[in-house]
Amino acid sequence: MLFRLHRLALRLRPLRRGCLAVAALSIALGLFALGDLTHTQSTLLRLSLLFSLWMLMLYAFIQLFQRIPPPILPKLPWWERVWQRLHLWLYHLLAVAVLVAGLALVSISMKLWWL
Repeated sequence: MLFRLHRLALRLRPLRRGCLAVAALSIALGLFALGDLTHTQSTLLRLSLLFSLWMLMLYAFIQLFQRIPPPILPKLPWWERVWQRLHLWLYHLLAVAVLVAGLALVSISMKLWWL
């Protein structure tokens, strides 16, 4: 699973700066929409919030999984194998945490979109 996430993060790596630029633009647009909360402005505020959250999530995903720990070599001493195995399990937990955060973001997106 980590290797698939690693390959996906490497493919998406050129989008990092674009993600930050879109997130900054969305936050600026959201701050502009805070000035007047008419129906149009509240829609603009919700969309800017969604875009900024998704772009920051994509940026964090790319940054987290562009480097993963190397595979465990059987010729290493047992304490190094245990340490590397623990390191790999922590990355797996991080992948699960990113998945949970992504699902929470989908839920928030659905609620904000149909509000």
